[in-house]
Amino acid sequence: MAKEKLIYIMDPHCLRSYANEGAVKELYRSIKDKYNFEVLPGGMWRKENAPRGGKAMKGFIQPLLDQDNIADSYFDLIQDATYLLASDWPSQAIVAVKEIQEEKTLDFAYALMKQQFSIGKRYDIERTYLDAMDSIDLDLNDFAKKWKSDEMSTKTQHSFQRAKNFSSHFPSLILEHDKGFKVVRTGVFRAREVEKELLDRIDQRMIKHQVA
Repeated sequence: MAKEKLIYIMDPHCLRSYANEGAVKELYRSIKDKYNFEVLPGGMWRKENAPRGGKAMKGFIQPLLDQDNIADSYFDLIQDATYLLASDWPSQAIVAVKEIQEEKTLDFAYALMKQQFSIGKRYDIERTYLDAMDSIDLDLNDFAKKWKSDEMSTKTQHSFQRAKNFSSHFPSLILEHDKGFKVVRTGVFRAREVEKELLDRIDQRMIKHQVA
């Protein structure tokens, strides 16, 4: 019986994606031997329509916060009118890691988001990415070559389009199967609840497979 695939759609600027770190990592650890798993950056704020920092941006984001791991320096950052909150560049870094060593993608994505949300670093500065790389075991030379390449730019735009075809919500958890796909969850979720549903699905598939 072939494995089905879970696709986790996220965005490096999405606070709910960041808040979901514990749940999605717990889920990944529990189901990685039973389901294929893919991280898919979704392009919440693409460069051509991304907002800039400013007081209005702080006013938009602050009511969304219900977590205590957001740095004061992040609020300073999102009030800076020189900061374009575009998803393209950080998403391209995530796609590059995915190409080099896919099983490191989730850890890198959250290490990178931590740099912005919990430390207050900008995504438009190269040092932010190098600091995020410190927490995962990956060759910096491989990353540097891939990250800024035209190939990764094209693959990142393809990632955005794929994500759009599945869901417009961030984050979203998608189950891809032989008849199409199903949206399992949108927003922040509870790992145990989702894990039970997914394991029950495997049991049901096994019964059908044995009967057939």
